[in-house]
Amino acid sequence: MNRFMKKCLLLLAVLLMLTSCSIDNDEKADFNMAFIAADSVSTPDYVTPGRAYPFKIYYKRPNDCFYVNGIYMDANGYTLTLAVQSLFIEDANCAETMVEPEEATYTFQCPLEQTNSYTFKFYNGDDALGNRKFLTVILPVRQ
Repeated sequence: MNRFMKKCLLLLAVLLMLTSCSIDNDEKADFNMAFIAADSVSTPDYVTPGRAYPFKIYYKRPNDCFYVNGIYMDANGYTLTLAVQSLFIEDANCAETMVEPEEATYTFQCPLEQTNSYTFKFYNGDDALGNRKFLTVILPVRQ
């Protein structure tokens, strides 16, 4: 048998083993996506075309059932909306997390041809009516 055939048979065997396993519904965890509110952010005072800037986002996980899964970013013209994205386990026994804020970093690359200011909106939780709140930072572009 050649190497390609052996690899195909091995892959088929692994796939067969994985599909033959079953998980009871009682043991299955339900994960959902949620944003974690930023407590504060650290950004430069301005940006320069062609340079990259790390933005620090400080947040506190509500409990240990929240697993940070990166930074969500949505660009609309010169406005960028950012949020700490997480997966959380529903219906689990969750312990409180540390009171110290954790840190996530988003790296912003300012385009070479840019001359307009940027508005960065960092998700800061929801108000009493369920509307999203944001920490807003306007950064001028300097040549």
